[in-house]
Amino acid sequence: MDDQIWEASDTIDDDHSLVDDESSSTNTILLYLTKLEQKKESVREKALCSIIEMLNSGEELHSLEKNIATCLYQTLDLIKRGSHKVKQLASHVLGLVAMNLCDSHNAQEIYSSSLPALTIALSKTSKVKDYWVFTSVLNCLAMVTFFCADNIQETQAGMQLIWECINFSTPKLDFGQMAARKQVPDAIVAAAITAWSLLLSSKKIWEFHPKKWQGAISKCLEMLEADDESVYIAAGEALALIFELESVDKFFKDEDLAVEKSTFSEIPINFSEKNALIKQKVISHLEKHSIRAMNETSLKQSFTNNAATEDWDVFKYFKDDCFSQTCQSINGHKLTLSSWSQTIQLKFLKVFLGEDEFGKHMLENDIFHDLFKFTSMQKEVPVQELYESTFEEFECTILLPEEKYPELLTRKEKTERFWVESKITKIKTKFMNQRRMCAEERKGKIVLN
Repeated sequence: MDDQIWEASDTIDDDHSLVDDESSSTNTILLYLTKLEQKKESVREKALCSIIEMLNSGEELHSLEKNIATCLYQTLDLIKRGSHKVKQLASHVLGLVAMNLCDSHNAQEIYSSSLPALTIALSKTSKVKDYWVFTSVLNCLAMVTFFCADNIQETQAGMQLIWECINFSTPKLDFGQMAARKQVPDAIVAAAITAWSLLLSSKKIWEFHPKKWQGAISKCLEMLEADDESVYIAAGEALALIFELESVDKFFKDEDLAVEKSTFSEIPINFSEKNALIKQKVISHLEKHSIRAMNETSLKQSFTNNAATEDWDVFKYFKDDCFSQTCQSINGHKLTLSSWSQTIQLKFLKVFLGEDEFGKHMLENDIFHDLFKFTSMQKEVPVQELYESTFEEFECTILLPEEKYPELLTRKEKTERFWVESKITKIKTKFMNQRRMCAEERKGKIVLN
């Protein structure tokens, strides 16, 4: 009987994969999720493509929330055990789920379920010759952590796993002989640096542990010496973000600074001198790459980030010591970027979603509006309302005890902190759900019975 049902469902035309009847929306998502259990790879791939299409359109998210446990189980299992193509599509699905449901009460479940499974997936895909599979899982980890991590500890857990990919020196990730020779593909190194920078841009800098990331600047300086433009551009942007956050001390160890003894004989280097020396090294590396790109025709044609021009954003930032606001056109609408945090977030999301889908989300997705402080000027279709919906803004102040690092807390203090964080999370979830309901009412997406 089940075989007959699947034979009938497989005849659905790809162009009409979405069910038109609104009452069958729950059945539609369940149909896609059930198809993921099939052993036939083509059936899984079609189902994953249909789910991606659904998530990009923003449809049936309420049905997805009701079936989030099934969705997580199926996608995470495919990421760990599926074929290369299925792993790539499943990773994309999970990243979109995290992005679309980040304001719901399911965000914590998405993060806590995904991180252990993605750790296993990274350890397995690091042995695969098709490194784009590894990059897909890596970007998925960045999306889940960026949108669903609830606190700095969870964010740093994701950053730590990505940092291990940059150092390729952990037993969790096995790149074989290439790891021993430090010849991990440039595409993986560049993707890892970009993903790490994305997560660094997601939290307040004072929340990060003062000792945990010391050595990051030295590693990025090492990456600036790479010949591949994707690697040293990503490293340059990461360094620009660190300098913009004014937290060089948190990411640099003094003993890593190679300074001639004759320059500062027995005189300790202060904060400003340290910054100047590091900045001088960065400019020196970037200048070499810029000159090389402008002089070699083949390189000039291959650069996609203005590295071969005088307006290369990273190079200009370190020379001018300030970020120059840039404007981008999103389907005819103006988007102003005023920081490296926004620039890195935009570049990552544009690569993950694709140019066209990113533009749609910028115009229609409230999450993107809040993230980039972007207001779409699209005219909303007038809808008939039975009443005038209201949206009340309010703010509250919560007084918390002075923060301590988790390892310094007593058992009682840990219990109190857990209780406070639990209360804050519940209030935040309730507020975001009310906010989303109000937004949908204003857009006419909720029909009152």
